[in-house]
Formats: sequence, structure tokens, C-alpha cells
Amino acid sequence: MLVSLLIVLALGVVCIGVGLYFHLRDRRFKSNAIKVNAEVTGFLPVEDDRYLLQYRFQLDDHEVFGVLPRSTPRPITTKGAIIPLLVHREDSTNVRRLTARRDATLRFFIILIGVLMLCTAIPLLVFVV
Repeated sequence: MLVSLLIVLALGVVCIGVGLYFHLRDRRFKSNAIKVNAEVTGFLPVEDDRYLLQYRFQLDDHEVFGVLPRSTPRPITTKGAIIPLLVHREDSTNVRRLTARRDATLRFFIILIGVLMLCTAIPLLVFVV
């Protein structure tokens, strides 16, 4: 019983640590990034009928072309649409969508699961020991 509670306690700490690590990494990227409006230039089909989004934008009088790394099951925007992106100041190839809801939701639930593990394991450890 004691060993299983210690494992739950350790996993809770790990979940909170991983969630905070990804949160701080995202904040560090956002502090060194600038917002640009990119134009969707097309879609690249990849395996299993998935698509990568191609874009272009102007940065310091240079035109930058690129592909977002995450694929989607179908094109979600039309060609020629304007999407907001965050671009790293020193590395224009390091690009993220301005609204990354999936990542924020994942970080939130990882931290929440860790807190719940700690909140259940600590009182039970007090009663067992």
C-alpha cells in the first residue's frame, strides 16, 4: 500500500514538472517571437490523406516560405487566407500558430492530473504512515 502511494506521489510530481516545463518553454518562445500575418499558399498531401499547410510572409524585407509541421486530415483553411503566426526573432524557420489551443489544453490537463494525484496521495500517506 505504501509503495503504490509513493508511486502515485512521484507520478504526480512528474506530471506537474512536465506541464510546467512545457508551459515555461512556450512562454520563452513567445517572449522571443513576433506576430506576422502569413498567407496560405497551398497544401501538401502526405501519407494517409493528411495535409500540411504551406504559407508565406514578409519579414525584414525578405519573403519567407514554409510549411507548418503538424498535418491535418483535411485542409482547414482556403488558399489565399491570412493566418496569424508567431515567428522566432533569430530563426525565421521556427514558426508556430498564434492560437495553439491543443497545446495549452494538453499542458493544463497534465498539470491538473498531477495536482489531483498529489491531493489524493498525500492525505492517504498520512493515514498509512
